[in-house]
This record gives sequence, C-alpha cells and structure tokens, in this order.
Amino acid sequence: MTSFALREFRRELSGITGRVQHSGERVIVSRNGKPAFAVVPVDDLEALQRLEDEIDLADARKARSERGRNISLKKARKALRL
Repeated sequence: MTSFALREFRRELSGITGRVQHSGERVIVSRNGKPAFAVVPVDDLEALQRLEDEIDLADARKARSERGRNISLKKARKALRL
C-alpha cells in the first residue's frame, strides 16, 4: 500500500487514479501526518460492502432468534415519542 501526503496526492491525482484503477493499488492519503482517507479500487469497495451486508444479516438473524420482552410497534413509537 502506498501513502501520499495530501499536497502530493493533489499534484499526482491523475497518475494515482490510473494506478488504483488499472493496477488495483490501494493508496492512503495523510493530512498533517495522519491517515485521512484511502483510495481503493471499486472491486475492493464492493467486496467491503458485501461483507458489511453479511455481518448485518447475521446480526439481524441473531437478534430475531433471541428471546426477550417484545413490544408492539405502536408501544415502541409511543415510548420513543414518534
């Protein structure tokens, strides 16, 4: 993984974009010496989103299987003042 300071990233944006898009390189951009954001190929982003969806689905299934006190939507809205 390659790192660039924000100023250098701005100056080299076109070349960095090509490296990420065509070579699959991941780039960390730092601001004031601290990592600020990453530039990653779309395939990496899509894989991350699929993983997050799988985790959310597993959490939802677990929550549905847990026993506990259930309340109606009407009562929940009233309790939350919605």
